[in-house]
Amino acid sequence: MSQATLYRAVEDARFYCVIPRGKAIGKAFPAWQFAPPVPEMLPAVLQAMRSLPSSEIHAFWVTPVDAFDNLTPAELLAGKPFETRATLTAAQSSHLARPTNERQARVIAQLAGLPSRSSDLIS
Repeated sequence: MSQATLYRAVEDARFYCVIPRGKAIGKAFPAWQFAPPVPEMLPAVLQAMRSLPSSEIHAFWVTPVDAFDNLTPAELLAGKPFETRATLTAAQSSHLARPTNERQARVIAQLAGLPSRSSDLIS
């Protein structure tokens, strides 16, 4: 994929990117989102994330969730653990073995449980 194609995919909410810390320009594309079946599932989740500040999107994806037995939303959506995860518990394996559409729905439901962003305003 060309750089222009990737940037368009971000604009179309098919993938997401982060601006590396300390950089004014340039974008990094977390690799997990390109592994099948994620590219087919990701747009619906990113659409549900449209109200999140961009600074919180990557944090959401890589932060372990109690309801997922400490798997991250990215791992659950992909149906496989990050390469850096040493071991899986039986409960984690069970989450990852769920059908694709169920994993996607659980990630979207997790988004709905996030605190309202309107409370971020300072009064």
